[in-house]
Amino acid sequence: MRTLGVIAPYLMGTYPGALVAALHARAQAAGAAMLLLRTGSQTSSYELDLCLARADAWVVILNPVSAALLSRIQASGSPVCVISHDYGIASFGSVRTDNQAGIFAAMQHLYDRGHRRFAYIGPNNMSDCLERRDAVLAFARQRADCAAPLIKEAADFSYAAGSAAVLELTASGEPFTALITATDNIALGAMTSLRENGVRVPRDVAVVGFDNSIFSRTSSGGVTTLDQSLDHVAALAFDDVWGRLGAGAERAPLSCRVAPVLILRESTGDIDTTAAPQLIDRQAAQAFIAVSEEVGQLTSGGRDAYLRDYLKRLEFRLKFACVARLLEQDKQALVVSALPERSLGPRDAVAGMQIPLAQFPSFPVSQALEPGDFIAVLLQSGLAQGTELMALCFQSRDLSSPLALETLTHEIELLCYHLHVQLMGDDLNRALNTLRATQGELLRSEKQAALGVAVAGVAHELNTPLGNCLLSVSTLSDIAGSTRRKYAEGSLKRADVEDMLATAEAAADILQRNISSALRLVSDFKRLRTEHHASAPETVGLSVFLNDLVTVLRVEARAKGADINCSLDVGRDDRFETHPQLLTQVISELVENALTHAFAEVSAGDIRIAGVFEAERVTISVADNGAGIAREVLHKVFDPFYTTRMGASSGLGLAMVNNLVTGPLKGQIHAEEGRAAGACFIITLPLRF
Repeated sequence: MRTLGVIAPYLMGTYPGALVAALHARAQAAGAAMLLLRTGSQTSSYELDLCLARADAWVVILNPVSAALLSRIQASGSPVCVISHDYGIASFGSVRTDNQAGIFAAMQHLYDRGHRRFAYIGPNNMSDCLERRDAVLAFARQRADCAAPLIKEAADFSYAAGSAAVLELTASGEPFTALITATDNIALGAMTSLRENGVRVPRDVAVVGFDNSIFSRTSSGGVTTLDQSLDHVAALAFDDVWGRLGAGAERAPLSCRVAPVLILRESTGDIDTTAAPQLIDRQAAQAFIAVSEEVGQLTSGGRDAYLRDYLKRLEFRLKFACVARLLEQDKQALVVSALPERSLGPRDAVAGMQIPLAQFPSFPVSQALEPGDFIAVLLQSGLAQGTELMALCFQSRDLSSPLALETLTHEIELLCYHLHVQLMGDDLNRALNTLRATQGELLRSEKQAALGVAVAGVAHELNTPLGNCLLSVSTLSDIAGSTRRKYAEGSLKRADVEDMLATAEAAADILQRNISSALRLVSDFKRLRTEHHASAPETVGLSVFLNDLVTVLRVEARAKGADINCSLDVGRDDRFETHPQLLTQVISELVENALTHAFAEVSAGDIRIAGVFEAERVTISVADNGAGIAREVLHKVFDPFYTTRMGASSGLGLAMVNNLVTGPLKGQIHAEEGRAAGACFIITLPLRF
C-alpha cells in the first residue's frame, strides 16, 4: 500500500482541517494510507526521519517547511505538490487560490450595488493575504469613481483581531461603506464591533469574508464570503502527486490557480429579513446531523464557558430543534430534555421523547459524547445540499441545575426566532431561480420571433433595390449582345452606338442608386446592434448638453423650414451619468424622424426638447406640432422596418433609438400623442449607472 504524506503547520481549523479531511477522503478512495506531519509541534529528528522515509508522495499545506526539511524532501525524489504557497522549485506542483479573481468578484458585486468606498482588514504574514490586499487596491485603481481603499493590518486571523482592527479603522474618521476581510473570523469580529458601536450591517457597511467557514454560514444572517472550493483544491493536489508516481519526467508537475466562488448572504444585504418568522416542524430534527471541526474544538478541553459566550456574541441565526441528553444506559438514543416555548405540540408530549441515534447517520454521536452529556440540535440553512443539522455539545456538569437548563432554553427561544427568515429566503431564491429560468425561455422565444421579423423585413426592403439591380444588369446584357451581333454582321451604325451608350448610362445610374440604397439599408440595420458600445459612462450637465445639441440641430431644422426650442426644469446641480455620444445619437434621430415625417402638411414646424430632473432619474422629451401618430399604431413605432413612408424611410431609425435607450443607456422610452398636436417621445434615464 502506498502512502500519501501531508505536511502542515497545524492539522485542525477552518482551512488546514478541511484540506486534510479532503485529502484523507481522496487517499482512501485510491486505496492509500495517509501520514500527517504537523511541523508546529515539537517533532524529534527520529520522528522526522521516520516520516520522510514512509511516504511515497507529499502534499505541503501553506508554508510549514524549513529550508533544511525542504532540501531533504526534494532530495528524496518523491512527488511534491504545495497548496497555497510557491517555493519556486520547478519539480514541485502548486495549487493556489486565485485571490484576485475572488476579490474582484466580491468587489464587483458591491460596486454594482453602489459602493465606491472600500476598506480591507487582514494580516501581512501570508502571501494569500497580501494578494487579497493587493487585489482590493487594484480593483479600486481600475475605477475612476472609487476612492483609495483603507487598508488596516490585522494582528492575526482571529475574531479578536478583526474586532480590534475595525475599531481603529472607524476611529480614523475616514468613511467606508464596504469592508473586505482576509478571513471569515476577521469579518465576524469586525461585524460585532461595528454593531456594538451603532453601525448597521449591511445598511451602513457591507462586510465580505473569505473561506466560507462554518462560522460564516451560521452567524446572524450569514456572512457573504468567498468559497475556496477546498475539496477541489485537495483533489487537484492529490491527483498531481499520485499521477507522477512512477511516471518520472514524463508528467510535468501541476501549476494552477482555483478561482473562489462568491457566496452571497445577509452581510451584504442579499437576504430578505422582512418576512415573519415561523418555527419549523420538530420532525426535521431527525433528518441529518453534522458537527464541524471548529465546534468540536470549542467543546473540548473544558472550554464550555467560551462556547456559551461565543453563541451569544455571534447572534446565531439558527433554530434549535431540541436540547437532548445522551442516555446513561446504552448510548443508543438521545432523550429530549428541553424545547423552545413555542414548539409545535404540547411540551409534555414532546419532552422525554427518545430519538434513536440511527436517525443521525452522518455523525457518530455515540463516539463523540459521554452518557449524560447534553447536545443542542440546530438547523443550519443555506448549504448546497439544502438544510442540514448541526450539533453543539455541552458537558452535563454545566447544565446540571434547573436554572442553567432554563437559561439555555431561554437562549434557544431567542435564537430560533429568526431562522425561518433564512429558510424563507431559500424558498424565495428557488422561486426566483425558477422565474429567471422561465424568463430566459421567454426571452429566447422573443428573440427568435424578433429575428424572424428582422429577416423578413430585410428581405422585403432589399427585394426592390436588388430587383432593380437585376433588371439593369439584364438590360446591359441584352444591349451588349445586340451590339456585338450587329458588329459581327457589319450592320452597326452610329445611332446604334449612341443608343447603346445612353441605355448603359441609364442602367449604371439605376445600379448605383439601388446599390447605395441597399448599402444604406444594411448600415441602418447594423445600427440596431448595441453590444459594441462599451465605453465608460461620463458625468455631464443636462443644461449644457441639451443647449449645445439644440444649437447644432437647429441649423438643419431651419434649412427644412422648422425650428427647435429647448426648455429645462433642473436645479443648481444637473449632472448625471450617461453615454453622451449615444444620447446625442438618440435625440438627433428623434429630431430627424420629426423632420422627415411630421411636417408634410405644416407650414411652420416646431420641435420642442425638454429636460426635467426628478427623483433619481432624468426625463428628456422630444415633441413636435406635426401630423402626429395614430393612437392605434403608437405601440408599433419602435418595431424594426415599421414606416408610414415606404421607399422614403427604412423604418429602422426608431428601432435603433429604442435599442440604445433600453440597452447601453439603461433607460426607457415611449411615444404618446402631443398635448395639442403632433407626437411626443419621452426618454427616462437613471441619474447614475
